[in-house]
Amino acid sequence: MNTSATFERRLEQALMLDPQASTLGALDERIARAIARVPESRAARWSLRRASRPGLALVLVVVLAGGAVAGSGILSRVAESVPAFAIAWERATTIDQTKTVGGRTVTVERAYVDANLILVGLTVRDGSGEPAELGPFDVRVDGVGPAQALGGPGGSNSFESAQVLTFATPVGVGGDVGITLVTRDPPAIFRFEVPNSGGTSVEPGLRADAAGVTATLERLTIAATGVTGRVALAGGPIEMGDSWDPLGSISSADTEAGITRTQSYTDDRPFAMFHTVEGSESPSGTWSVTIDELVGYEDGEQIRLAGPWVFEVPIP
Repeated sequence: MNTSATFERRLEQALMLDPQASTLGALDERIARAIARVPESRAARWSLRRASRPGLALVLVVVLAGGAVAGSGILSRVAESVPAFAIAWERATTIDQTKTVGGRTVTVERAYVDANLILVGLTVRDGSGEPAELGPFDVRVDGVGPAQALGGPGGSNSFESAQVLTFATPVGVGGDVGITLVTRDPPAIFRFEVPNSGGTSVEPGLRADAAGVTATLERLTIAATGVTGRVALAGGPIEMGDSWDPLGSISSADTEAGITRTQSYTDDRPFAMFHTVEGSESPSGTWSVTIDELVGYEDGEQIRLAGPWVFEVPIP
């Protein structure tokens, strides 16, 4: 586990909201353990910034050290800056599709799919050989539909930009996954097929109560690239907010990861999704899911409910 990355993610999560005392206590313990094991140096620095609501969909931003790197080197360095994405990148399928529109060239180099994550790595450059930005994009999975964008790391050198796009894998994806990537600026469509690397998914149906709210852990999916969960929320306090997001962590015997990305509970969708960017290839054992707080918003004002809501999930 990359403890320096874990430290930065948990610290950023704490700073973007004012934590309750219970949350700070839990975070202090994790930070202390992380500081004791932080390596002296690392190849890339990265941080998190929160995207606009709904949801705490987090965008990972990479600042790469060093000079220009030819070819796909910059893209490899971007992908490998996040531990779970580095695993996906190493195992990704080579796509190597290039399209040039309006003087900008987009190359989809590799793609990866497992039970949690769809990852697409691409580079963009303009006609003069300078880095170029990629506009809005989306991904559709054949036979299933659109995939929720989760953000991803990016970087550039003197002549091209590199972007790793990540999406939540929809439920029901099969063994060979047909993907359509649509970019809006420049306008282009890429179609390719990627094998599904799989994962372990359970539906524990466990309940926990705190602060007048009942949380039910409906699904937990563990893969090499991360852990995803679905939690239903009910109770009087939930009706006060327009949306709710869980803050907390997930751990097992060999894994400790903070919840870094969420899809909000709303009136139209009475559950929240949460994601980590650290996974496990040894899912068997007991997994502890701890929601330290629920953070909601009503008419632009923040509402906070202190937990914890704790679930102990056995994975065969």
